[in-house]
Parts: sequence; C-alpha cells; structure tokens
Amino acid sequence: MTTAAHWVSVAGFDERNFLYGNDVDFCKSTKQRELAVVHCTDIRYTHFCGYDVKRMGNLYAGFREYHQKFSGPVERLIADFVLRTGLLLRILAYGLWFYLSRNTRIGDKFRRYVEVQRNWVHLTP
Repeated sequence: MTTAAHWVSVAGFDERNFLYGNDVDFCKSTKQRELAVVHCTDIRYTHFCGYDVKRMGNLYAGFREYHQKFSGPVERLIADFVLRTGLLLRILAYGLWFYLSRNTRIGDKFRRYVEVQRNWVHLTP
C-alpha cells in the first residue's frame, strides 16, 4: 500500500521488469527516498496461476535488472558471477538428474535452464 503521490514519484512498477522483481525494485526505490518499507509476515496470499518453468528467463532478467539499477559495478559483477554460477550448477544437476531418471518434468527444467544460458546476453538489462 502506498499513496498516489509516492507511486507517481517512483514511477510505479518498472515495466522492464515485468512480474519478476518489480516489487523489490519498488521497495528499494521507496527505501532510497527514506520512506518506510514494511513486510507483514502474518499476511498470506494465494497465487492461483502458479509458476511455470517457462518463465525462468524472466526471473534471471529480473535479478540482473535490479542489480543494473541499484548496484555498483563491482557488486554487479559479483551478482552476475553468482547468478551465472548457480545457473551452470543447475544445468549440471538437472541434466544428471534427467539422464538418470528420464523424468519429463526434470527434463523440462533442464531444457529451460539451458535456454536461459543460451540467451544470457539477451537477459542483459
């Protein structure tokens, strides 16, 4: 919840970061303006549409966009290294798991992670 004036002052959600990280971006922008950001741990919501592994690229793009916007050059390099290393480890783990199990859901995840790796340059903000 926020005021209309504050929403306008931070330009709402950043449309370049559709669905994956725009809330974090908004909170960071709010904090930079020295306004309070409150996280209510007692509040729960149900996300009916769920998460589809096809959107994995958007998730990585959201992380990278956040660091492009709010981090310095060294922190961006570190974040990119951590994201890329995690991605490569996931490719190895899911690839091995799929090879051993032939589980189609695991194979889908493996292929999506490989796709994110192939399109890494296009995920650059």
